[in-house]
Amino acid sequence: MLTNELVTQTVETISAHYQQYSLLLIHPELRARTRVISALLNAPPCRLFYYSPRDGIVGPVPFLVELIEQLADQGRPVARQVHETLIKLPDPSGRLQAALFTVFRALHHQDYLLIFDDYDRLDHAWNVQRLLGDLLLSLPPQSHLLISSRTLPPFPWVDLIARQRAAVVYGNELRSGNAGPIS
Repeated sequence: MLTNELVTQTVETISAHYQQYSLLLIHPELRARTRVISALLNAPPCRLFYYSPRDGIVGPVPFLVELIEQLADQGRPVARQVHETLIKLPDPSGRLQAALFTVFRALHHQDYLLIFDDYDRLDHAWNVQRLLGDLLLSLPPQSHLLISSRTLPPFPWVDLIARQRAAVVYGNELRSGNAGPIS
């Protein structure tokens, strides 16, 4: 299949189905992931936000700070809401997850797509991976994450797919907990 056709099909599949899932993963073997992301940024199917982690993020706090900064650069200042959430929670163990949930809830009141590009840069940040994995099962309903990664993130895929919260996109195929690819 020609690359342009594959990019177009992938973008169309994402645009048609993102509202059904909390998480969409662009298949790691799709070599045109960057072009898909570029096409979505140029013609978004809904309100769109973009995050690309820098190399060297190793813990949840630097991840959260960087995410908040990148979202603020896109006109979504969420730092105040996150700060208020952190102050209200006496138990430090739940603070980071609550702060991240607050970020997702505060981004927009209607459906939106948050692109996590180059997610494989977080492969070594196991605390961040676990934080996001735990959160994926309880995202606000308007939150839809699209992950572009060279590797398969270590999320609870079985639970996510069984609950029809996640799907993998490759061209016009959408693989989820349903009885096979959706075209």
